[in-house]
Amino acid sequence: MAHPNLDKVLDSLVTKKYLQGNNNQHKPVAGNFFFEVYKFLDPHKISVTIVASDANRLGVYSHNRVRRITPREAARLQGFSDSFILHPNDDKAYHQLVIV
Repeated sequence: MAHPNLDKVLDSLVTKKYLQGNNNQHKPVAGNFFFEVYKFLDPHKISVTIVASDANRLGVYSHNRVRRITPREAARLQGFSDSFILHPNDDKAYHQLVIV
């Protein structure tokens, strides 16, 4: 079942030029992101499996903007407790999560 505001969210992302729409299909416009997006997560649904190739390329629409998930969010999705110590460098923290 689609999110009740999905069309509104998608239209907003197209207007902001984060997505390109064509025949009810959407794809990221990479030039407008400060990171490469591989998948978008729906904060109201079960997450996709996080794997080494995309842990740092997952986007989420939150507070009227698109952002990359944080290493802490990635850790939580994998079942790590908030007491798990992440490397202070985000790139190394993402790598840390996929190696453990």
